[in-house]
Amino acid sequence: MTSLSKDDKKRAERRALRQSRHHDPQEHQEKDSVRARGKASEDTKEVYRNTVKLFIEYMKEEKNLPEDFAVGQGYSAPSLKELKAFIRFYINSSNGIIDEKPTMKSTLLFAQRFVPGFYCVTGNEIPSNDSRDLYSWIQRELVEEGTIRDVAKEKYNFMVADFKHTMVAFWVRDDPFFMTGRYRVQFPFLTHEYLCTGARIGAYTPAAKDKFTKGLRYKYIQIILFRATNAPWRIGWRVDQTWVKNNRNAEYRLFGIPIWDQDTPIFAGALPLLALALTDNALYGYKSADEVWQQRIPPGEKELALKWNEEAENRCIVRGITATKVSEASMTKAKFHDDFRRVMNNADYFKTATIHALRRALGAVVDEKYTRAQVAQVLTHKSQEIYGQDYVAHITRVDTVNSLLGKEPDTTLADYFQGFS
Repeated sequence: MTSLSKDDKKRAERRALRQSRHHDPQEHQEKDSVRARGKASEDTKEVYRNTVKLFIEYMKEEKNLPEDFAVGQGYSAPSLKELKAFIRFYINSSNGIIDEKPTMKSTLLFAQRFVPGFYCVTGNEIPSNDSRDLYSWIQRELVEEGTIRDVAKEKYNFMVADFKHTMVAFWVRDDPFFMTGRYRVQFPFLTHEYLCTGARIGAYTPAAKDKFTKGLRYKYIQIILFRATNAPWRIGWRVDQTWVKNNRNAEYRLFGIPIWDQDTPIFAGALPLLALALTDNALYGYKSADEVWQQRIPPGEKELALKWNEEAENRCIVRGITATKVSEASMTKAKFHDDFRRVMNNADYFKTATIHALRRALGAVVDEKYTRAQVAQVLTHKSQEIYGQDYVAHITRVDTVNSLLGKEPDTTLADYFQGFS
């Protein structure tokens, strides 16, 4: 019997592996023969495709085509002249947010969505030289002739002082809307997490259609008690961000941020977190606040990790609430944004901050103390530098809380999570 060579053995192993996985080379041929039509997510492609609906309206209104006119697979790409006429139709059919008509940036964004959207719907690409000319025409000629204006909203940073002022008003002034007891705990906690992690709004509060599958869940947080010199322990926690931009794997936690608790009540994020966890019976081995406060770190140990009850790991921490019940679904980003606006108005702020204002504030303070790669990691932007891609640990070393408060960074928590032990 002839013995198999090393390469033949590996080939046989690969064949056996394919068989064990029920590999069928014919199964996906029809599906795989269709071009992907871009790298965007399906949600983003849907936004692109929706712009084509206005193009269909344009053809009916401007070209007097019948009401059953449709644009579908194989429809020819419009000429540059037609594209420009369509953009003028869009401008004069739309109301602006900061101007009477859409601004230059809004118009450009619409065009940049329509071009891939047309391809998604028809399979025919608008020639790249036409799209480049269209974008340049929007940026220059339409502005110069006065059809649209190149204006933008003023951008502000939601600084620590603004956070303090808003939270003080939240607690001491009359409620701007009806709040349950749980809501009074989870809203400050959520705002605190946004400020201290620089997360995008969808990382913790998803769109309404995703409220049962996404959101900030207990399994994304790990709490650690550390020895302290003037107290039984001090508390820190790690927040893993899963629902970040371009991450399509629900089980892959892109990176984590360590957060130290603070003595200042407004920055004591652990208090509302523990209160919510105890209410949800999420903490393993603890039923009350007294049991947590009486916990001591075992002799010879430097820290103690708290655990979640297995059945609570996948529960949302910040949930939808009505006057009569607490939902198992996450609070939605539309709800948080609307409530944040009303809470800020109640604190005498009448230019409502967005989550980007919190992100900018955090970015500004950490940029003074840390490398570009570390700042990019915290703000979940891709760094093109090799160090940022390959030599930054899964857990950031940036001490966001102490940076915000103007204190010296404390890397003990980051060291704990970055190490193998």
